[in-house]
Amino acid sequence: MAPKRTKSTANVASKRPRRVIDLETKLKVIKDYEGGKSVMVIARQSGMSHSTIATILKNKNKVMEAVKGSASLKATRLTKIREGPISDMEKLLMTWIEDQVHKRIPLSTMMITAKAKSLFAMLKEKAGPDYDVEFTASSGWFKRFKNRYSLHNVKMSGESASTDVKAGEELRETLELVPEEMAKEELELEQKRIAEEEVREKETVGEEEEESPRKFTVKGLAEAFTDLSKLLKKFEDMDPNTERFLLIERNVHSALSAYKQIYDEKKKQTKQTTVDIFLKRVMPPQEEPQAGPSGGVPAEGPVITGEDSSMRVTAPEDFPQWDKM
Repeated sequence: MAPKRTKSTANVASKRPRRVIDLETKLKVIKDYEGGKSVMVIARQSGMSHSTIATILKNKNKVMEAVKGSASLKATRLTKIREGPISDMEKLLMTWIEDQVHKRIPLSTMMITAKAKSLFAMLKEKAGPDYDVEFTASSGWFKRFKNRYSLHNVKMSGESASTDVKAGEELRETLELVPEEMAKEELELEQKRIAEEEVREKETVGEEEEESPRKFTVKGLAEAFTDLSKLLKKFEDMDPNTERFLLIERNVHSALSAYKQIYDEKKKQTKQTTVDIFLKRVMPPQEEPQAGPSGGVPAEGPVITGEDSSMRVTAPEDFPQWDKM
């Protein structure tokens, strides 16, 4: 039996070990080539083979993208720069997941991927027709997404496949938000923030000014009854059934009879107050009688008044005549 052939030592020694080339070296190769050096010269100076130099030049765009993406110049692997709608979608998705976890809402893979699709659809529409990248929320993407954001500690609800499908169908309308609905959510949040600021301002003003107590006024009640009459008139114009309207009108007036009574009392009080004010204005105050020469004032006798050191006697009609006394 012929002996086995052994590999020659020369062949083993001639096989070069795999060389790891960092980003800085690749960038230098590209600059040297663009500076006018040939592939042969670059290979000889760098100690790399012609095929390696050719591969680096072929991947020039990837190298430059990695440099623009602030990748470390000592990096040995070129990873895809995640920019645009997909990157923005993942950030929004992570915010949504954190909110669901904070609310203690169970999450499933179906729920997260459905939300990812809806967010991407919204962002893709905003990006315009030039952005033609498709996103399917595949299992591979989901695995990488969990690794990027360290979601291994997020507890997923243990649902069966059928349950996932059912849950996905039930939540499709709520999870797949169109751009208009997202804009509506943002508007509602902004309106809520403004409303909270207004409440805080009112509370601050309330500390300085006491709120006036509620009370009925003639003017306020009159305006309310006027508005009520206008409202009933609108119903009367629309209702083809006259008997029905008359019945409703009677019931409305009957229900508000207590307010009508308060209005009548307030109106009566206002009229009485107006009369009193009028009488005070048109009737001057009566002068008090002054004492006569004797210092006394007769109860039913003549009234003696003094004016500029003169005497004037005023007597009632039924007072006895002076010549008979």
